[in-house]
Amino acid sequence: MKGIHQVIDYLEERSVPSALIGGLALAVHGIDRSTQDADLLALSRRVLDETFWQQWPTMPEIRRGSFDDPLAGLVRCRAAGATVEVVVGKHRWMEPMLVERIPLPLADEVVPVVRLPHLVLLKLFAGGPQDRIDVELLLGAHGGELAAQVDALIENLPTEPRRLWAEIHR
Repeated sequence: MKGIHQVIDYLEERSVPSALIGGLALAVHGIDRSTQDADLLALSRRVLDETFWQQWPTMPEIRRGSFDDPLAGLVRCRAAGATVEVVVGKHRWMEPMLVERIPLPLADEVVPVVRLPHLVLLKLFAGGPQDRIDVELLLGAHGGELAAQVDALIENLPTEPRRLWAEIHR
């Protein structure tokens, strides 16, 4: 978990807010699911420039998304023997996720994590089979209040995630 904190600190020192998403975010929200890496959401495209990472111990792998890619890009860092992926979003509906992030315990430290309804939105946006299972697990654990929060936010997402939500939430 030390690697996650190193990447978060590096980003924060450069005024780039981030928040834990993915399988580890599920875990800190009470859903146990094994995962091999840590995922952080950031919205600043500065992290996609090699110059941003000049002071990082080893140059991370940087992948820029194409114009029609759903993400601006991805940065894969190695830190303290772990892989940490910085997912760079590009949609306005993602902005509140970083503004409203919450501090939650992970191992022996506290990390910024997206709120539950935002985690559901990200899972719906990703739209894979495991993402669907994760949404169902979250709904099973957190029930109607979470569903109501997602209902209030879902209109901001593209058509396919909204369709998936309607299918899951029937």
